[in-house]
Amino acid sequence: MALIFDGAGEGQFPDLIYTGEFSLSIPDFIYRGSTAIIVGDSASNANFIACFSGGIIRIRVTGTDMSISGGFVDGDTITGNSVSRDAAGLVTCTFGGTTSSFTRTGTFSLDRLGSYNGGSLRYTGEMDGIFTATGTGTTSRSYDLAQPTGTTVLPDTVSNEDGSLVGFTTGGFVTGAGNATPIANAGVDQIGVAQGATVTLDGTGSSDSDGTITYSWVQTLGTAVTLSSATAISPTFTAPATVETLTFELTVTDDGGLTSTDTVSIGVVAAATPTITITSPTGEGKYKQRNSETNNASFTVSGTTANLPAGATVEISLDSGAYTTLDANPTSTFSGSVTVTSTQEITVRINDAGTFYTSSPITLAAVADILGFGQSNMEGRVTNLHTISLNDGAKQPLKSILGVTSNLTEPTNIGGGTEGTLMTRVIELLANANPTITYRFTNIASGGWTFSEYIAGGSQSGLTRMNSAIAANGSSYEAAFMLQGETDALNNLSEADTITQVNTIVNYIKTNAGADTYIIDVPVTTRAGTTAIRAGFDSVIANNESAFFGGDLVPLDISNTGGDGLHVNTDAQAIQAAQIVFDAYNALNSAITVSGIPDGTHNLFLVNQSTGVIAFNGNATFSGGAASVALNADVGVTLKGYVDDGTNTNPIGGRVLKVV
Repeated sequence: MALIFDGAGEGQFPDLIYTGEFSLSIPDFIYRGSTAIIVGDSASNANFIACFSGGIIRIRVTGTDMSISGGFVDGDTITGNSVSRDAAGLVTCTFGGTTSSFTRTGTFSLDRLGSYNGGSLRYTGEMDGIFTATGTGTTSRSYDLAQPTGTTVLPDTVSNEDGSLVGFTTGGFVTGAGNATPIANAGVDQIGVAQGATVTLDGTGSSDSDGTITYSWVQTLGTAVTLSSATAISPTFTAPATVETLTFELTVTDDGGLTSTDTVSIGVVAAATPTITITSPTGEGKYKQRNSETNNASFTVSGTTANLPAGATVEISLDSGAYTTLDANPTSTFSGSVTVTSTQEITVRINDAGTFYTSSPITLAAVADILGFGQSNMEGRVTNLHTISLNDGAKQPLKSILGVTSNLTEPTNIGGGTEGTLMTRVIELLANANPTITYRFTNIASGGWTFSEYIAGGSQSGLTRMNSAIAANGSSYEAAFMLQGETDALNNLSEADTITQVNTIVNYIKTNAGADTYIIDVPVTTRAGTTAIRAGFDSVIANNESAFFGGDLVPLDISNTGGDGLHVNTDAQAIQAAQIVFDAYNALNSAITVSGIPDGTHNLFLVNQSTGVIAFNGNATFSGGAASVALNADVGVTLKGYVDDGTNTNPIGGRVLKVV
C-alpha cells in the first residue's frame, strides 16, 4: 500500500506546532528532480521539507534553510528519513543515508503532505510508510499511509487527530504494490534561439518507474507554431520570425492512468547575421609562380563562417565576375580551389537560397617570377631611382626581398642597395607589353662578385642568396637574367673557365629554379679579359639549351655617355639598356643580327638545330647587320644557319639565335 500523489492532491492534517524540541519520522518517498514539497505549512513558506533540483533535499525551519546534498536523481527512492530538534535548537536531518545539522530555534509548523503555502509546489510521486511526529506543545501523531484504495481519511493511530486526502483526481491510497506516478521532464529552457531556427523539444528525461508512458505537448504561450508531432518524445518546430518567449507543457500518462506535467520555455531572439571570412591564403601564400604551360596558378581558399543557415553554400568570384560554387557543404569552415590567371581580387559569399552575405576581398597573384643575378650593374648603379609607369590595364609588377613580396619600387636589391637597376625598366617594359601577366622580380646580385660566387665550392655568397630566393618563391621561375663578368674580365678569366663556370650556373638554375638563363653582355669593353668572357658567353648560348642571349650592352658606349665608364649610371643609359634586354628577351623570334653583313637584301638560311626543320630560307633585308624576319620555329628552340651576301657565305655563329 502507498499514497500516490498526482500533482493535484494533498494530504491535510491538524497543525503540528513546535516551539521547542520535536522529532519527525518522514515516510519513504520518490525524489523529484525539480522543486516539490514533501511536508509543508499551508499558511506560509517558512517551514517545509522538499525535493530541490541538483540532487538536494532542503529543510526550512522558521525561514532558515539547510540542504542535504545526497547526489539524488529523479526517481530515486529516499529512505530512512528523519528530522529532529533538541532543547538547544540543534536541528538534525537524515535523508537517504546522509545526515546534516544546523541550529535554529523558533516555531516549526506543518499541516500538509505534498504541498505548502496555499497549495504551491505540489508533489508528484509516491510516499510509503508511516509519518510520525512528537514534540513539545503538540500531541503526538502517527499517520499510516498504507490504506485501502479509495480511502480519503488519513488516520492518526496515536491521538485520533485524523487528516484527509483532498484534491486528488488520480492516485491517492493504492492497495498492493501501487502505481508510481510518472515523471514529466520537458527539458531545459532554451534561451537565445534564432528566428527561423529549427527547435527540438526534449521529453527524453521523462520516466515511469513501473510502466510505460505516452507524451502530449501543448503550446501555452507565444505565436502559434506547428509541432512535427504533438505526441512525439522530442517534436520539432520552426521558431517564429518575432522576438518573444514560447512555452510548452508536456503531459506524460502512464499505463495506470497517472499523469505528470512539466513546462519548458523557448526564448526567440533576432537571428544573427551570417558572416564569412577568408583566413587562407595569407602573406606570401597569396603569390604563386604561374604554370608556364597554362599560365595560371591554383590556390586553396579557405576560411570560417558564423551563423551559417542550413543548406547554404559558399561561392567565389574573381574580379567581381560571376560567382561559382566553392564549397557546396560548408560548416563553420569552408574550403575550395580556385584558378588565378594573374593578379585577381577574390571574394567569397554565403548563398542562402538567394540571400547573400559577402566577405572582404583578398588579392591573389599568379606571378611570372624573374630572377636577376650577377654583380654591380645588375645590383643597380643607376643614380636616379625609377618610378614604374604602367599602361592602362597592365598588372602592377612586384618584387621579392628576403621572401617578402611588395609592389615593384626601387631599390630592388636583396642586399640593401640604394640605387636603381636597369632591370626595373625591363620589368616595366614586360608588364606593358604583356598586360595580363604579373611579373615579380627578385634581385640577388652584388657588386664585385665573380661567377664563382654562384657555384658550389666557390665563394658561394651568391649561391646562398639564390637558394634563399628559390626557397622563398618556389622552384618555377619564369626566367633568370645574368649580368656579370666585369670582375672576371679584370681577373683575365679564360674563355674555357668562363664556359665551365657559366654552364654550371645555368644548369643549376634550370635544375633548381626551372628557368632558362638570359646572358647579358656587360657594357665594359676596356678590360683585358672582356673578349674571352664574351666568347665564353657565346659558346654557352650556342651549346646549352637552357642558355639564351639576353642582349649586348656594349652599344651603350658608357665611356662616352656620362657616368663612371663602368656602370649603367644615367637615366638615358638605363632606358637604352632596358630596351636592349627587353628586345632580346621578348622579340628574338624575329630579330636577326649578323656582324659584317653589308646593308642590302641577302639570302638567309636558318634551321632548327635539333630537328633540322627549316625555320627560314629566303631573302632578308639587312641594315647595320640586322634583319627582321618571320620564323617557322617554336618558342625555346635553337637555330643555326648562314647569310649569303653574294660574295661570302657568313655562318651565324657569333650569336647563335634561339626563339623565345
